Amino acid sequence: MWCKQHRAVGRMFTRTVNTGSSHAATFSAISLLVLLGSVHRVDGKRHVSGGSCQPLTVTVCQAFGYKETLVPNALHRGSQSDADREIGEYTFPITLGCSPYLKFFLCSFYLPECSEGQTLLPCRSLCEKARSGCESLLNKHGHEWPKAFACQSFPEESCTREDSRFEGLSAKEVHSRLAKTSYMVGDEALSLETSRTLVSLMDTDESGTITVEELRELEKHVLRWRTVFASLDRRQMGFMSLDQLRAQLLSVGVLLSPESSNAVWQRYGSEKGMRYNEFVACVTRLRSLTDAFKRRLLNGLPCVCEVAGFRYDEFIRETIP
Repeated sequence: MWCKQHRAVGRMFTRTVNTGSSHAATFSAISLLVLLGSVHRVDGKRHVSGGSCQPLTVTVCQAFGYKETLVPNALHRGSQSDADREIGEYTFPITLGCSPYLKFFLCSFYLPECSEGQTLLPCRSLCEKARSGCESLLNKHGHEWPKAFACQSFPEESCTREDSRFEGLSAKEVHSRLAKTSYMVGDEALSLETSRTLVSLMDTDESGTITVEELRELEKHVLRWRTVFASLDRRQMGFMSLDQLRAQLLSVGVLLSPESSNAVWQRYGSEKGMRYNEFVACVTRLRSLTDAFKRRLLNGLPCVCEVAGFRYDEFIRETIP
C-alpha cells in the first residue's frame, strides 16, 4: 500500500478506446516513479533490491529467457500476479505491435531478472525504444506516455539493455513467445516444429536465430494467418478444407497444380481437414520455397515459363528446414 504522499502523486488513467473495428481496449497506467527514492545505489548506479529471488511464473515474461525475478522490489510492491495484471493493462498496444521492445521493457520494470537478491533497472535506451511508436499510439487516443516510464529517469549504465534478450532468438525461444492466447486458435497453440519453420522463413542471414526486427515480422505473419484460419473456421470445428486452402494460397499468388495441391495436403492435412498449426506451417513453408524459387529464376529461356536454377547444396538448404 502506498503511503499518503505516494498516493498524492500517483495517478491512474483509464479509457475505453474504439479502434474502428469491433475491438475495444482499456488503457491503464499507475505512476510508480515516485518509488525510485527507495532504489538502492551501488557504485553510483541504481539497483533494485528489497525482496528475494523467486521462480518467474508470469508467462509473458518467461519468453525472455530468465528464470527468477525479484518481488517485491522498489518499483513494484505487489506480487507476481499483481505485476501480471499491470502488464496486462497494456495488451492493446502490445497486440498492435507499436514497439517490439514494449513487453520486454514492462517485464524489466515490473518483474526484473533476479540474481543473488539483486537486479537492475531497465536502461534508458530500452525505455526509449519501447516508447518509440507506442507514444504516438497513446497520443492518438488522448493519452501521454506514462510518467512512471519517464525514460530520462532510467540509468544508462549497469542496467538491462534492449539487446540483452533480443539478439539471436532461437526457435525454442520463439516458440515460448508464441505459446499464448493471442497466437492461438481455441486451445491450439503452434508447435515447436512450426516455430522452427517460422524462424527459417525470417532468418535472412541463415544463422539459425532471428533478430527483434525479424521477430516482429514473424509475429505479424502469424497473426495474419491466425485471423484467416479463425474466419474460415466459423463453426469452430478446428479444421479447414482443401478447397479453402487452395483459395487462400491463390489469394497470395500461389497457384498449385492438382498434383501439387494433393501432395501438400498429404503432408499437412488429414481426413478431417487441416488444423491451425499445420495451416501456419504449410503457408509458411510454401512462402519460403516460393521466395527461394523466385530468387533463382532463369532469364532468356525459349518458352513462356518460369524455371529456377539451383545448385545441389542450395536445393538441400531450401528444402530441408
